[in-house]
Amino acid sequence: MKNFLVLFIVCAASILSADILKIGSFNVLGTYPQDAEFSRERAKLAAELVNYRDFDVIGLQEAQFWQVEAMLAPGIYKKSGVNVYGEELSPKTWWANIILYKKDKFELLNSGTFWLTDTPDKKSVPKKWGELQHRNCNWVKLKDKKTGKEFFFFNTHFGLTLDSRVNMAKVFVKKIGEIAGDSVFFCSGDYNTVSSETATLKELTGSGYLRDSWKISKMPPYGPKGTFICMLYNRRIRGSAEVEDPWRKLDYLFVSRGVEVLKCSVIMDNIAGAYPSDHLPIEAYVKF
Repeated sequence: MKNFLVLFIVCAASILSADILKIGSFNVLGTYPQDAEFSRERAKLAAELVNYRDFDVIGLQEAQFWQVEAMLAPGIYKKSGVNVYGEELSPKTWWANIILYKKDKFELLNSGTFWLTDTPDKKSVPKKWGELQHRNCNWVKLKDKKTGKEFFFFNTHFGLTLDSRVNMAKVFVKKIGEIAGDSVFFCSGDYNTVSSETATLKELTGSGYLRDSWKISKMPPYGPKGTFICMLYNRRIRGSAEVEDPWRKLDYLFVSRGVEVLKCSVIMDNIAGAYPSDHLPIEAYVKF
């Protein structure tokens, strides 16, 4: 009887853990030349971090080809998404909002891309909103091979001006509604939006369709309050002497209604003070 009880508890724990997903978001800052030693060292750190932290699904922003290849090398993940120009990621193309998902755990059912402009279904730049860079969102629809549960995952990177971010948020929410509808979904991204920027956050979460995982987590969020740091592979950047700017949380994980957020954190991993990016990755444990 005792052995049966132990077996039951182990099986129950396995079933419970199978229902919990670990999602993440990480701006990996891919703007340096591939052949620079600095870039290779940063890519190595980022890949080790992502694989060790064992995300089920993670959205990368500003990801370059060599960074993604380093993350794919252990054979855990598959990638999905085009770069900001709508091209497949390659050594000669610009950065991308890539989605990585565990290949043994999920089946890819569908995927796509839209741009954060007033013409979201075609490649375009939102110049009239004061943004000169291409900004898009890649998305996937995944099916858990064990549980059969399906969900959408959206990954994006908002613009640098307030006007662009407010308008991008409107497009973003509208397109998610068109694509995912009432299905379960998750959104990762660098939204370039601090918590005091109420105009953008109101567009994102005001209706309750997107919910900020940090606001609804059952456990208080762990780690620093911000995600933007002023250290990059042991070097000070942007002329700042500060290692961390704790109020600048630019990165978010949003979830749909019906999703339970168990806990979440900002990951402060570094090796002897060396960080792989000027952003810290974030994670959330979710259940639906």
